Amino acid sequence: VVCASAAFLLAPYANERWPDGPMVEAWGSFMKWGDAIGVGAFAIIGAHCGLRRKMPYAACVLFGLMTATFGGITRDVICQRPVRVLHNNREQYATVALCSAAAYIATTLLGFHPAVRVASGVGTSLVGRYWATHRDPAQLAKMLP
Repeated sequence: VVCASAAFLLAPYANERWPDGPMVEAWGSFMKWGDAIGVGAFAIIGAHCGLRRKMPYAACVLFGLMTATFGGITRDVICQRPVRVLHNNREQYATVALCSAAAYIATTLLGFHPAVRVASGVGTSLVGRYWATHRDPAQLAKMLP
């Protein structure tokens, strides 16, 4: 709580003091990867809740998608930023959440250890967001049958 409060209070000062400094780039990169981990984590949480309620597997994947994307929408609205799920054609957001939830469900059905299941969901999110930021997302559509 103390660290979060200090970051909240000092961040505006740091941006005023060094508007284009090295912290801006580092902070942006940190936020990007932190967001990717969050997308994977919330996709897993939603999918797991569906599994606990004995829902069909497709519904569990959709629960993961909705949980992850609604969290991102809420964050963007609170921060008064454009909602990435709706307005950003550069980064795959909902697709990554869907794939993360599907990876978690698949590894659960295959009987893997819970740590492996979580790693598969978060790893899928990290790889998907990396792909989306470093390559043209339209390339993915060309690769699909």
